Amino acid sequence: MFDHSAHEDMWKTIPIESGKILVDEHRRGWRTVRLFLSATVSDFQDERQKLATQIIPQLRMWCENRKIQLIEVDLQWSKESRISETGSSLEMSMRELQRCREENMRPFFLSLLSEMYGWVPPSKFLTKELRDRYGWVPGFSQNAMEIIYGSYIDRNPNALIFIRDPTCISRLACQDDFVDKNHKEDLTILKEKIRQHFPSNQVMDYTLDIDDDTLDEKKLKGIAEFCSSILTFFKQRISEQYPDPQSAVVNAQSIMFTERRLHTQFIDIRSSAVYGRGKLQRKVMSYIGSAENHVMTLYKHCYKKNATKISTVVLSMPVIQKKISMFLATKQHEVFIMHGDAGAGKSSLLASCCRLSSQLFPGLRTFYHFVGAGGGSTDLVRLLRRLFMELAPDIPIPNTEEELVRATPQMLKRSGQEGGLVIFIDALNQLDIDAIESNLAWLPIPLPVGVRCVLSMITGTKIHKMITVRAPATISVEVGALDYDACAEIVNGYLGLRNRSISSAHEKRLLAKRGSKNPLWLVTACEELRIYRCIAATDDKIVSFSDSLLGLLQQVLKRIEEEHGKDLVMAALCFLECSRHGLLETELLVLLAEPRNYIFTQSETYEPTSVVSKVAETTSNSVEELQKQLHNDAKFAVQDELKNTSPSTASKVDTSMTSDRGQEVNLNNGIQKQLVTASWSPLYQSLQPFLRPCGEPGEGRLDFFHRAVSKAVRLRYLTRKKSFGENNGKATALSHSFSGHDGSTEKDEDRYTFWHGKLADHFEACRDNQRKAEELPYHLEKILSISRLLQMLANWDTFNAIYAPTLYHEDNKGLYEILYYGRQAGGFNVVAEMLEAQIQIWEVSGEIPKEEIAHRAMVIGKFLQKAGKEVHATSLLSERISDKSIANTVVWADMCVILARAIVTIECGKASGRRASAFRRSQQLQEGALSVYQAQIPLPWRAICNSIIQVMQCELEVDYDASTQFIARIEQKIKEVKNLALQHNAKDILASVHTTIATLASVQQQSYYRFDDEYMYFFQLYNENQMLGQKYMEQSCTHTTNMSYSSIFFNLGMNYHSVNDITRAEAYYRQSVITAESISSSDHPWSKYHRQILSALLNRLDGRGMEATEIANGGIVHPPNADHLAAGS
Repeated sequence: MFDHSAHEDMWKTIPIESGKILVDEHRRGWRTVRLFLSATVSDFQDERQKLATQIIPQLRMWCENRKIQLIEVDLQWSKESRISETGSSLEMSMRELQRCREENMRPFFLSLLSEMYGWVPPSKFLTKELRDRYGWVPGFSQNAMEIIYGSYIDRNPNALIFIRDPTCISRLACQDDFVDKNHKEDLTILKEKIRQHFPSNQVMDYTLDIDDDTLDEKKLKGIAEFCSSILTFFKQRISEQYPDPQSAVVNAQSIMFTERRLHTQFIDIRSSAVYGRGKLQRKVMSYIGSAENHVMTLYKHCYKKNATKISTVVLSMPVIQKKISMFLATKQHEVFIMHGDAGAGKSSLLASCCRLSSQLFPGLRTFYHFVGAGGGSTDLVRLLRRLFMELAPDIPIPNTEEELVRATPQMLKRSGQEGGLVIFIDALNQLDIDAIESNLAWLPIPLPVGVRCVLSMITGTKIHKMITVRAPATISVEVGALDYDACAEIVNGYLGLRNRSISSAHEKRLLAKRGSKNPLWLVTACEELRIYRCIAATDDKIVSFSDSLLGLLQQVLKRIEEEHGKDLVMAALCFLECSRHGLLETELLVLLAEPRNYIFTQSETYEPTSVVSKVAETTSNSVEELQKQLHNDAKFAVQDELKNTSPSTASKVDTSMTSDRGQEVNLNNGIQKQLVTASWSPLYQSLQPFLRPCGEPGEGRLDFFHRAVSKAVRLRYLTRKKSFGENNGKATALSHSFSGHDGSTEKDEDRYTFWHGKLADHFEACRDNQRKAEELPYHLEKILSISRLLQMLANWDTFNAIYAPTLYHEDNKGLYEILYYGRQAGGFNVVAEMLEAQIQIWEVSGEIPKEEIAHRAMVIGKFLQKAGKEVHATSLLSERISDKSIANTVVWADMCVILARAIVTIECGKASGRRASAFRRSQQLQEGALSVYQAQIPLPWRAICNSIIQVMQCELEVDYDASTQFIARIEQKIKEVKNLALQHNAKDILASVHTTIATLASVQQQSYYRFDDEYMYFFQLYNENQMLGQKYMEQSCTHTTNMSYSSIFFNLGMNYHSVNDITRAEAYYRQSVITAESISSSDHPWSKYHRQILSALLNRLDGRGMEATEIANGGIVHPPNADHLAAGS
């Protein structure tokens, strides 16, 4: 008999919390919404069918338009796919709900109730985790507990519960699938509690009017209202919690808030369990808090009482007293470096030091940055912009990477003088190559007054060696092996938090393993023991663990394969490894939906275009013939693409086949399958310890949490047995990074091509242009798909998504990326022809406004000008600047600037009359642009400075008259630019001013301009700026596509020429000619002009006339003496 009072008592044990939700007002990118469906299987098949075929697809499309990825969490969407009724299914359900809470604060929760109560698990299935972590109440069904944990405990405003009228069930012939006769009272109380607990708009009754004993869709009534109510409710709830990002206020403050929150969350997670590192923590605290250092002096000045107390506590530590002589700080100080092997726990240690520092010294300002905390955390520009936004919000943030690097030391100096500052940067070796190639110029050594900096990195990496050489006095500590007690703490702490334990004998055996001294190895081993249920065989399990970290990770991957299938596991991990910036979870679900799309066999190779096979077949042909063939193939492919308005065959989705793993959803205006939750959730739970969210907060992008995991994936799935025949037994540098412990494996290019090809197919059909721009060109380049890469560049939305400046990169980084891919796509000639044809199509179609076409023409013109295709750029822009509909707009001004530079470049090597005409036309265009820029609010100071400089150069070239008035006018303009540049700390602009001063000195031939202090200051500044420009172009690969790279050498030559250093001038002139001809050709205007200047220099030197004539006539230009170039730097 049902005990009503006992059941009421069970409900009283359920804690109730507040259901308030914070609105995400600062979101800029994608967010993930997880919609959890709780319903019994047998009695809601028709509702589930409507959800799968109508409601979810419509809601997903609506979400995508708002940059939200919707993930449906339905663990039992069909009888065939549902999770079995076991303790594992209960834990899976609760973990998925917990994940919904973590990602959305309150789960978006949909429950369907009728006359079925659901499975009531026996006590033997109720684990300690279920009882303690999720508050499972014995006697409740799984569906009841999903409702309680997903909505009831906090009056979740995102929950919607439908209760179906049971009247229609009485007319069914087989009612067993619709009525639970054993738990009627339980079900009645559940419904009563729900109605009492939630407002009426969250509990809805509905009726399905049916006929006979089959739910024939034609006779099903009430389903339309059911669908409409669900869509209306969740659209409202999602839009309230995640407002449209287009309406969000995006400024420096919102960016700083979002970025800092990511790194704070990282600290909270990583610092929660740090064992055995007390000695290292105290060393860091002594470095920060030594009573004698300048940081603490400033700190005491503001917080005298706390500082005195804290310094007393710190100095009472024996280790501090012992090491105090090492860390007594002067007014300036070296950086503090933590280094160690991969997996040694450096990130966790640094996170704990951040937390400890804020507790001990609450008055100190702290900046922290952890690679892996979020998307773009490896980007040096984003790191430096964060430094400016947090430490010097009143200083304008430099626009370009070079300016940021050069301005950061001065900003840190000022910040240190304002009060004690501590900077923590984790995994310095994982920053993008920018950090290395900049030679760490952004990090002042020694540190400025009042600044402390703690860095972590892997021992022996390039950046570790660099900073050691640059600052030999750097304080350096190794994060080495853990001692026995610390290892034991990790074991007990990790397993204890997860309600598991092992015997002391098993603990000793585990800690006796050589790998146990590495924290990552030890945590991985503990995770394996946590999920290993056979206690009797624990000894054997421990013995089987590999002693190396990579070996243990290989064993873990093998175990996961056995549980979920090798093909599925390999596909998920290879997709993540081969992605450029991680994958959204929805992207991964689509990629994994059809096994036939990802099962790799050795005999299968991915050949997306005929170009790949042709390259292999024509290796014996000359480079010129092969390049010509690629150009023609690409050109014809794009012509076909431009004529054909139908979707690309690569974008079409085959909907003729179904899979028990795939669930069809209406996505990207077609039918795409997603791996169902019942298959994905168990796999995700197994992989979750090795994954981390990346990208913007809440975006749902996945990547590996540690590079050791990435290496293990490469070693297991992306290598092959090494062939020693071709290399005479010698491993190449490339294959070495993929080698196993015995050196018997090497990178498998076929496997990489296969996975990159699948990703290319996926992103080619992607509707989100930003994601397409991030991933598609990268994968097309990897598989050498030339024609498809060119077709991608013909698509304006993708082209513009790559080009457009971002909040973090306001310079030409995107443009340089397009230049790189343009070169890969068959060269700039075919790209230029393709883009011009594309603009003609836009104009003929009449579907795009003139203003938008003008903007696109300006962007493409800038690309062509940077690519050295000035003739194409001039042809494109000359006619359009006369269009009255865009006159005196910023787009028109930008066109004028681009056209002015292109005209001068074309005529730079021509006769003096044509040169003078070109410079006058350029001057008119620059002055017209300048008048527009000066009328803008806010003032585009950089564009103004550059235009004034170009106008001055034109005047000096063709209008110089040596009059006092002319000189005064030029000097006034120099002063104007100089003041603007100083106001914004733009040293690159100041360096450009030197060009004008040098030109003025040259035409005047007056020594007081040539060698006075100001001239020599600008001389050095100009050299420094050009060297930095050279370095940045080399590290970002733009030196292979951008003619400005050759101009750097030419400008350095002119700079040394201006001070009569002929040896260095000749060296740089030679290098400029060689570089220009390697990037473009000997016919390029700049190539000819650089030859002309080199020839003129040599002709004035004794005995060099014959060589000068030979060079002027197109002869070989021999490379310069490397020592002369090095001396110049």
